[in-house]
Amino acid sequence: MVTLLAFLAAIAGAVAVLDFAAIVFQPKVASRLDVRVGEAAEVASPRAGGWTAILGVVLPRWFNPERARGREKVVDLIRRAGYHPYGSVREFYLAAMAEFGKGIIMAAVVAVAFYLLGMRFLSVPFAVLFLWLAYRKPYTRLREAAQKRAEMMRPNMLAGLAELESLLHAGVGVQEALRRTAQLGGPFCNLMGLLVARLEVEAPAQALKRVEQHIPDPSDTNMVLFLRDLEDYFLRQRPLEQSVRALRHAVHQDIVNATVARASKVKQRAGLYGILAIIGMLISALAPLFGGGL
Repeated sequence: MVTLLAFLAAIAGAVAVLDFAAIVFQPKVASRLDVRVGEAAEVASPRAGGWTAILGVVLPRWFNPERARGREKVVDLIRRAGYHPYGSVREFYLAAMAEFGKGIIMAAVVAVAFYLLGMRFLSVPFAVLFLWLAYRKPYTRLREAAQKRAEMMRPNMLAGLAELESLLHAGVGVQEALRRTAQLGGPFCNLMGLLVARLEVEAPAQALKRVEQHIPDPSDTNMVLFLRDLEDYFLRQRPLEQSVRALRHAVHQDIVNATVARASKVKQRAGLYGILAIIGMLISALAPLFGGGL
């Protein structure tokens, strides 16, 4: 046990030295916030820390961006999360190795603490727990980002459909209407911008499939129906304005229903808290009387 802890400490020390050297000798490049559209600039990629040189070689099936198991799942999550907080597969696995390195250090510290306290039987379970949590943390972040983006989709979709419907009613072409709608910003409108960009370089079927891969919630019925309406327009020349109008009403009704459901839950909780408050007031008022009788 002592030998294992010493080995982990040596690895942590070596990683610290490598990270310090990388920080000192790393060339200065522009950050992502410094890059302007239309100008050539070097974007800083995530810095590979000391853990990359160790975990990427020792555990390639877990942390190597080219060989890791479940790489396709990571790509899907990154798309659904809108390329946030990780903008690429390499950035994800660099963050995963950094988190797992922290988990190794924490696991070693916990194991040492239990060992010194004489509870050696708890060292391994808690060390494994810390390692597992560290390994799953980047995946959890991606899922939370995708869920948050999915929650923002519905109100943004309502605004985007309203804008798109008004443009189509005014006689604007579909692609131009999609381009103007994308300028509103937000999850749904950004997908429209992606669609317009892909339509310039590939066939409509492939462009729609690419957009479908970036939907934060693949089970979003409204978004799936909208893509089918677009497919009917681009591939079968069916009118789009009436479909957009019907879908806008459906999204609006979904928002109303969700608001009513939340209000109902708040009302139920408020009523429950009110009943508990009344019971508490009665108990506090009657307690002295019963206490005096005793």
